[in-house]
Amino acid sequence: MKLRLIAGLFSVLSIVVSSCGSEPTETIDDFESLNVVSDSRLVAGEPASFEVTGTTEGEQVLFVLTTGTADLRHDVIASEDSTTVTFDLPEPSAGEIRVTVFASDKAKSDTFEVLPSTVVTPVELYTGQRTVVVGAVQDAMAVAIPVDVYGNVVVDSDVSFELQRPSGERIAVTSNTSPLVFWTVVGSQDIAGKTFIATQASGAVSGSDTIVEVPATPAEVLLLPPELPLPLADGFTLFTLETDTLVDRFSNTVLDGQLSTLKVVGPTGEAQFLRPVISGQASFTLPAPELPGSYEYSLVVDGVASEPLALEFETAVDSYPATYSARNDSVEIGPVSYTSGELVADGTKVEIELSSGEFITGQLVQGVGTIESFARPVAVRVLGAEGVIASE
Repeated sequence: MKLRLIAGLFSVLSIVVSSCGSEPTETIDDFESLNVVSDSRLVAGEPASFEVTGTTEGEQVLFVLTTGTADLRHDVIASEDSTTVTFDLPEPSAGEIRVTVFASDKAKSDTFEVLPSTVVTPVELYTGQRTVVVGAVQDAMAVAIPVDVYGNVVVDSDVSFELQRPSGERIAVTSNTSPLVFWTVVGSQDIAGKTFIATQASGAVSGSDTIVEVPATPAEVLLLPPELPLPLADGFTLFTLETDTLVDRFSNTVLDGQLSTLKVVGPTGEAQFLRPVISGQASFTLPAPELPGSYEYSLVVDGVASEPLALEFETAVDSYPATYSARNDSVEIGPVSYTSGELVADGTKVEIELSSGEFITGQLVQGVGTIESFARPVAVRVLGAEGVIASE
């Protein structure tokens, strides 16, 4: 009988029997008068019985059972032309065993398969990858390994999988079979959410496992204009830029935590801001720029870029005086007020430019400030607005 050897269980060892007792010095292949057969189906964990026919009453018969880990011997005296012995297998492993029988000048050796017992609950269930992108762009796999109570794989199991998709649809799938495992491919669909998977094998069931189907990249990134009026270019008044709800091409809202990058280009140079997507939106609360002029804002989410959004910021301050004193080698600036009439905030930066191209900066307190300078400036600037320079 040709038998399959279950990988990882045990290997078959050939018998080499020494000369002792009733064992002959040479193995004689007298198969016509001596046959070894199993009197029942061999199952892991159960006693194994074997019968030899062709014995002579009163002769000594030696049975030797060999597994991958042990040799068992059983001496009996034949009472008739057939003799039966029962072995308790040394381990409850499925696979091949070899039985050799010696009697007088006859010998016989054969192999037998020990089959697994019945499948037990829970059936081992494995899934991977655990996260896939919607839109049939990625697949996951579910693998079932039905085993008996001793851990032997039951390869002749009737295995099926049951899936509950994010849409609520339930699907029964017949498994594919590979050596020792049963499997099915779980392709992503169009609705983001969780797919729950379970399996059953010959009446035994598994626990539930989960595959998460996540949204694809945004179909479009739309950066919405801020509420009007825009703040003036004062460097500190806050305004908010945010996107419309970000969805993929299947209308799934993109995942929270997705990183979004806002790029700003304008008179103050270039800057970038990073924010996570929350509740399907990217939102940025930003200070108004320090210099008036046109600024371009563009956003990238998961590699998808928005159209640029251009915003025009007006100057925040009125005209103001600046006086150069050659006697004191200094420039007096201010008072400087916002267009609303209030003095500019303490700490507001003031800058003078000399004919040499050198820039000297200072800060305003209560709308005024003093900067030391050995030359008359060619320009004085506060928040991008130039003052009117006089000399004393």
